[in-house]
Amino acid sequence: MLELRTLGEVDLRTAGGAELRAVVQQPKRFALLAYLAIAAPGRYVRRDTLLGLFWPELDAEHARGALRRSLHFLRRAIGEEALIGRGEEEVGLSEQLWCDAVAFRKALDRGAPAEALAHYRGDLLEGFYVAGAPDVEDWLDRERRRLRDAALDAARSLARSESDPAKVRKWALRALEFDEDDAETRELLTHSSSPLATSHFPRFPRSPDFPLSPLLAVCPFTVHGAPALGFLGEGMVDLLSTRLDGAGALRVVEPALVLSMSEQERGAPWSVERGIRLAARAGAGSFVLGSVLETAGRIEVAAALHQSDGTLVVRVQERAAGEPALFDLVDRLAVGLLTGWRGAKSDGSLGLAELTTESLPALKAWLLGEQAFRLARYLESVGAFRRATDADPAFALAWYRLAAALAAVALVEPARAASEEAYRRRERLTEHDRLLLEAQHAWITGQGGEAERRYAAIVTAWPESLEGWFLLGDVLFHSNPYRGRSITEGREPFERALALDPAHQGAVIQLARIAALEGRSRDLDALVQRALSQSGASDQAPGLRALRAFANHDQPAQAEAVRELVSARGLVIARAFSDVALYAGNPDGAERLGRALFAAARSEEFRAFGLGTLAHLDLARGRTIEAFDRLREAERLDPAWGITTRGLFATLPFLPLSSGERAAIGEELRAWDPSRARPAVAVPLVFHNPILCHLRLFLAGILAVRIGQLDQAALDAEALAEEAVPSGASALLQHLSRTLDAEILNARGDPAAALAVLEQGRLDVWFQFAVASPFYAGTFERFLRAELLF
Repeated sequence: MLELRTLGEVDLRTAGGAELRAVVQQPKRFALLAYLAIAAPGRYVRRDTLLGLFWPELDAEHARGALRRSLHFLRRAIGEEALIGRGEEEVGLSEQLWCDAVAFRKALDRGAPAEALAHYRGDLLEGFYVAGAPDVEDWLDRERRRLRDAALDAARSLARSESDPAKVRKWALRALEFDEDDAETRELLTHSSSPLATSHFPRFPRSPDFPLSPLLAVCPFTVHGAPALGFLGEGMVDLLSTRLDGAGALRVVEPALVLSMSEQERGAPWSVERGIRLAARAGAGSFVLGSVLETAGRIEVAAALHQSDGTLVVRVQERAAGEPALFDLVDRLAVGLLTGWRGAKSDGSLGLAELTTESLPALKAWLLGEQAFRLARYLESVGAFRRATDADPAFALAWYRLAAALAAVALVEPARAASEEAYRRRERLTEHDRLLLEAQHAWITGQGGEAERRYAAIVTAWPESLEGWFLLGDVLFHSNPYRGRSITEGREPFERALALDPAHQGAVIQLARIAALEGRSRDLDALVQRALSQSGASDQAPGLRALRAFANHDQPAQAEAVRELVSARGLVIARAFSDVALYAGNPDGAERLGRALFAAARSEEFRAFGLGTLAHLDLARGRTIEAFDRLREAERLDPAWGITTRGLFATLPFLPLSSGERAAIGEELRAWDPSRARPAVAVPLVFHNPILCHLRLFLAGILAVRIGQLDQAALDAEALAEEAVPSGASALLQHLSRTLDAEILNARGDPAAALAVLEQGRLDVWFQFAVASPFYAGTFERFLRAELLF
């Protein structure tokens, strides 16, 4: 039995679970398989129908050749017995292939909406683009809407049929995933006492007021005895907060915020008075103080719950035989504290092991990772979180934090993989942690709009969420340029994060960049000084000093910044140059800085990247000849980077190049063999390693359009569609295919159809890809769309 999954996480696997990745990596052929399964379950389809649907732009000979190759590929991948035929002109699928979309519809027909929704994990073939097949795209759009509407109706009907408020809320929240503006669903939520019940998912709320209750702050515990238990000082903040959050109406201040506020009185003993001050700063209505004592191998923990004015509510004391009993000890401690909290559930909630891990080594590694992450020691935290996930591969919170730490050090693919592991295990988390994890997953997988919506929902329901405010600002800052919006929209969320935690280095740095962009020199100086006073030795410090020097046109400071950066790591250099080029408003200074820094680079690869970056700066300033000269130099150092960037420049319709010049570059590209290219080893050129063949076909196809060879361009488009899609590159390759198809349609005199091709898709890539690669940035597609609209 083969399982064809088309709803949400697209894949094809055997009954034993083995994935047939070769098919999934071929979007057009996978779409052909899905069409046979969904549009014609149990029936045969004529080959002529498939030719008209999937290859309308090719002549009969090339179209039939493409269909033969596709069917041969599928038979080889899924087996002769799964793909069957009737005569020479009809094809279909055997009953050995199971499809989730078909199972979804059958469950609804049987009156089993909960079973149907178990199959529905996302839109049909989400993110797939079927190149050169507009009728298939239309079918996909219709089928997506039909299935999504059916899922909304199913979730709504389940919410209406339940009497248990928790189950009403469960199904109503599921319905909101399909239509966040559905009034009937919001009415059901309003009566289910969900913290998200009144959220209308604005970009971000503007009220500065925090709810004083039911917000609880867990203060760091005082540890006495064995030094080996020192990790429980801060660790109990994480453990108890995870265990208590979401118990009935109870909500807990994020541990990162509590520990950052605690730093303001470093060294002072914990007392009721200090707890009152911390609760006031966090806007909490109550707080917990506690201590840990180790004697003769036994652990004794005492904790006291106080109202915000210091009034004692309940005191709890628990004992454990040793570290292995830590999970049960925290659970008993939490239940004891909850007895003093009216409205919180003292039983029936998930235990610590269910919310985190049953492995003590994994738990300890996670706590050490949390501590390192809060101190911005990201490489150290990566090691700790990896130890946690190695000890317990089902540890969702550790995977979540590992993804964040990997992203912080620009390890993009490992970050995406870790986020995927966390996302698969999200159901075992509290609602707050689950929402943060889902927002992170959307962000890391390039869904900037969805990430913004989810972070906005979090700060609406949890206005005290430091993590929610900062990450909302980060999404707006990094993804807005690719959505036609200003990065300055991130200013308010960053300021809200800074109001919660005045020592938040990330918020200070992003606000400094915004101040530079807006020309607010005095604010820029103050923010840079604030960041440097907090962490003058960090990797961010040289870039901040350079940003201030070049934004203020301070020549001596610029010279000093160059001297400091010349010996820095490649990532620090690239980030500093980007800051100056993007935010300082000083293109001459950016060029001087880039020439000095990239010339001093130790690797040929990084020097080639620098020359390509400076070529873009030349082009932006109208210096076309200088730009191509730099690329010729870059090509000597790294041929793949040089020729693909030069090919990209040659495709730009506004450059003063003749048809002969474009044709010559096109011939160079066709003669180039990407399979023999030396693989890049460093970010960002490493992003291009698996897609060089795709870039060659795309660029050659666009250049064929530019010189009027439309039949050749159509063949290039089909060849591009038949190339396997590497992991993580589907959004980019969808962008390339759509752009090439739209260029061909526009050149054939049908701008409306060309615009429709672009409008149906979306270029959603994670910003770390977009800022590092001119291909991932999607500028070409946006320029073409603007021309078509014009």
